[in-house]
Amino acid sequence: MMQWIVSSSVLILVVIALRYVLRGKLSLRMQYALWLLVLVRLLVPVSFGASDLSVMNAVPERAPTVQQGTYKQDIVGERNDAPANAGTVGIPAQSMSEAAPPDLVQNVTTATVTAPTVEKTDWARIAKTVWLAGAAALGLVFLAVNLRFGKKLRRSRERVEETDACLPVYESGETDTPCLFGVAKPSIYVTPDTRTEAETLRYALAHEQTHYRHGDNLWAVLRGVCLALHWYNPLVWWAAELSRRDAELACDEATIRRIGESERAAYGRTLIRMTCEKRPALLVTATMMTDSGKGLKERISLLVKKPKTAAYTAVAVLLIAGLSVACTFTGGRENAELAEPFGKHYVEEATVACAPGYTNASIGGELEVVADRDLDDVRTLLLKRMDNEEEQLYETVAEVTLTKEEFDVRFNSKTDGPTEWLVDGLSAAKLRRENAKAWLCTSSTADENGWANRVYFLQQKDGTLYLVMAAEQPENQNRNFVCWVFRLTEKPVPTYDSMEAYALSVINALKQPNGYTYYILPEKGSTDGLPVEVTEAAADVRVTELEKRGDCADLAPDGTLELWSFSYEVKPEDKAGALPDRFFWVGGNNITDDGYISDGFYYYLTVLRTDGEPSVYKLLDSRMANDGLWYNGCSYTSAYEYLYDFYADYAGLDVPRCLITDFLNADDLIRENTVTSSDDCTARRYDGDGWYLYVPTVAVEKTIGQDSWYSAYCDGSTLCVDKSADSVEMMEDFYREGGFTLEQYREGAALSGPWLRYDAESGTQFANYLAPDPDYGGRSIISASWKPPDATSLKPWGHSTRNRILNEAVKLRAMAQSFVVSGNVGSMASTFQNDLDLATEGKAAWLYLVENGETVGSYNVSSAWNVPTLNAYHYSTCDAPENTGRQLILWLSDNDNSYFSLNKHPDTQHPGFTPHNKTSYLGFYEGTNIVAYHRSMTDPVDYYEAQDNFSIVDNDGRTLYDVIRAWYDEAELSTLRDEIGPLDKSLSWQEAAQEYLDAYEGVHLKVRSGSLFKYTWVKNLAEPTEETTQAFRERGELDENGYCFYSTTEFVPESERALGFAMAGNTGDCDDPDAPEGAYEYYRCCIITLKEDGWHGEILGTGW
Repeated sequence: MMQWIVSSSVLILVVIALRYVLRGKLSLRMQYALWLLVLVRLLVPVSFGASDLSVMNAVPERAPTVQQGTYKQDIVGERNDAPANAGTVGIPAQSMSEAAPPDLVQNVTTATVTAPTVEKTDWARIAKTVWLAGAAALGLVFLAVNLRFGKKLRRSRERVEETDACLPVYESGETDTPCLFGVAKPSIYVTPDTRTEAETLRYALAHEQTHYRHGDNLWAVLRGVCLALHWYNPLVWWAAELSRRDAELACDEATIRRIGESERAAYGRTLIRMTCEKRPALLVTATMMTDSGKGLKERISLLVKKPKTAAYTAVAVLLIAGLSVACTFTGGRENAELAEPFGKHYVEEATVACAPGYTNASIGGELEVVADRDLDDVRTLLLKRMDNEEEQLYETVAEVTLTKEEFDVRFNSKTDGPTEWLVDGLSAAKLRRENAKAWLCTSSTADENGWANRVYFLQQKDGTLYLVMAAEQPENQNRNFVCWVFRLTEKPVPTYDSMEAYALSVINALKQPNGYTYYILPEKGSTDGLPVEVTEAAADVRVTELEKRGDCADLAPDGTLELWSFSYEVKPEDKAGALPDRFFWVGGNNITDDGYISDGFYYYLTVLRTDGEPSVYKLLDSRMANDGLWYNGCSYTSAYEYLYDFYADYAGLDVPRCLITDFLNADDLIRENTVTSSDDCTARRYDGDGWYLYVPTVAVEKTIGQDSWYSAYCDGSTLCVDKSADSVEMMEDFYREGGFTLEQYREGAALSGPWLRYDAESGTQFANYLAPDPDYGGRSIISASWKPPDATSLKPWGHSTRNRILNEAVKLRAMAQSFVVSGNVGSMASTFQNDLDLATEGKAAWLYLVENGETVGSYNVSSAWNVPTLNAYHYSTCDAPENTGRQLILWLSDNDNSYFSLNKHPDTQHPGFTPHNKTSYLGFYEGTNIVAYHRSMTDPVDYYEAQDNFSIVDNDGRTLYDVIRAWYDEAELSTLRDEIGPLDKSLSWQEAAQEYLDAYEGVHLKVRSGSLFKYTWVKNLAEPTEETTQAFRERGELDENGYCFYSTTEFVPESERALGFAMAGNTGDCDDPDAPEGAYEYYRCCIITLKEDGWHGEILGTGW
């Protein structure tokens, strides 16, 4: 509904704007025809597909309601590769040795949580009811008004026989003006005064018959239907009134054409005599001949003005109309801005549905959902019951398309009968229709653990997330149905004024009833002998550690990431009096002499300390540990590296990780031509000077102070990274001469290599790679070498090292293949794309044409007609092209020639193109799709080739150079024509017309050879047209100093493409016997006007 309202309103405003801007410049029939677009949009409630041009893309989604409240902090942190501790509660808290005063707990705040609002009132249904009621009411009024009007006409009418009209004609005293009324049996009705005057009757019948030929009686009915459907929209009422006026204007114009131009004045006088005091009612479908007040004044004014549509105006109107259709008949982009739902934590916001016989309590109350995605893009779904800490992991997650047969059917149980238990106006079909993406998650152990074994994770088009839990019992088809549907919201981030405030919140939670759990031994004489679980409040809590371990300040945009370690000891109430004698030691916990229980582990707290004053602390993660800091299977010794990797995953950043697991199994590191190994290992990113690579943490050791690594097994294997000022080509020649062979390991690799050589004498294998160094020039060289040991080599513990060394070779090669030149290559590509954007946005300054190394022309292209969309094409890096005769250089700086040498070309006097250190430019080569990109004198030139799948080559032989050359040609032609100044005032107007025409068309001889507008011969003739001049003066479009004339231009185009750009409606072969072979001619309508500074000419086009 909203799309219908917005798109139709925008289209109405566009048509109204065109109507006023082009008033008097657009034929009245075309002006009337524009309302057809509005009519169709108002009658068709749906949009046709989705488009980037749609106006709906500018309409913001309904803003979700901000909900604030206190979030119940998890008592148990995430256990991280630590053994289970059965008798304790892990709660991240902070160092305080005494009980927290209750008022200090109020320092705990909660981050704002954004979530869709659960509205109690169904405003959408109310609005729909009101709309339908209004439409029905106005529809009945519309019907009643026309039935009443028709009845009045039929009751008083008298047939008029003395006419040759194509419709029945009646006289009626119930109408104030002649009109056409009726749809099935339309008739013309005239007033008694009209019938008595022959001329008036003739004009009235001609006018109403024109209405009939235009179908205006049908248009009037559809106009009423639109008003009924859109009764609430004032723009529609305005459009109805204006379209009714335009119907009369178009009818007047067509009537004059039928009765003859000579009767225009008499027809106008007739309209004036028949002026009505009352404005015709919009709901009456009769077409009224005359009008009142402003409407009649407009009709008389345009009758005198006789507006016509110039060719350029028609083209502009058609283009605007086409663009308007694209913007208003299509829907907005869907799903374009939907965030990746995995890699986040969610909690249950609302239970949308429980199947009959099921309750929310049966799954344990509040539900937490961890939708995770690892570095290899493997997705998992972890469901947690927040009240009892039970959880279920779904490791099989596959994206699916919801279908009626597979999805909807599960909302019906054959045992329980049809289920209509979804709330909030939802249904299975609606869930499916509004779904953007869906994932099916299954687990073979879910049934055993009391969880649903089939779970759908749904992301809807508006961003709402649902979790659908279903029973799946293949042996019993009657029980394959949905049990619960939950709406999810992102888990709020607990926020604290300080880390001490966080610690106080933990202490307070431990001191609540049932705040702490521990185990004691059974009393003597107990029959089962099992430990007894005790849950009670803590009598006291003392924090044993609250320490900041490190930070990462260069990653999170709104603050600094910090890692804190935290541990505490709890003294229980001990209502049973069992401590310390009956304390049950489990999982590394212990009890101190003074009765405090230590759980035997501590917490790592990942927090974001926000910028600004005052700062707050957002708790992003809490994890238990007793054997170091682990994350994603990697053991971290650096707080910075851990924070970097954690936040990169948390925020979904596309940055290289500091540590990666499964180094040898990563698809981007291991290749088919390498030795395979089943050994996985962790690799650490090493950042060099302008590059980085991953070094396996267990395979090699780095030499301190050098960019080299040596074998951990000390067999002589090495991997080194060295710099070289030599080019890739020189190094490749060096390798070939040294007996290396090139083995390309992947398509489009940024590295040249590996270059392989085996030294039989020493038994050493070498593998070298080359990579560009964009900041400093030259190249980086990555060299790996390894020598398999003798088969009898033994380590001190007696194991053969042959396989180990063989695997070491694999690791070394994987290291070399992981080499990446740091962000410079990426930033260079990014800068190239940015400069393409600038050029496309019209911010490029000058375009230079270079022939054989010399600049022969330069023009400002910032205001050219058609700017090429350079940023829409796909580019890939390539080698420099061979020398071509012509190049085009696009300068991307401001409009200032100071960065270029001003050495003039001896023939053209154009400034030569000499790049300055600050110059950015793009170079284009004749006959190719290659772009040279130069960022500054300190950077090398990079070459990119545009791919033709983006229509660079339009199946007509055009290249990217041709596209840019057309841009240059347009700028050249426009500039040369702008240089035509006022002509001498002493000339007669005929002389001035001829001289202006020769200068205007003579530009085609001045443009550079190869231009799309190049002629090799031109002859012009200016012919006065006194009749047109007089008509322009009568209409007030020319004064006594202006004259109209026709121009005839005979020309010979330099090329077929130049002829194509010269073609117009009246371009044809030249029949002048004195013209050279291959000549053509065209005609134009022109004006010459004498002003204070001289004669000024204007070419209007092919028509007046």
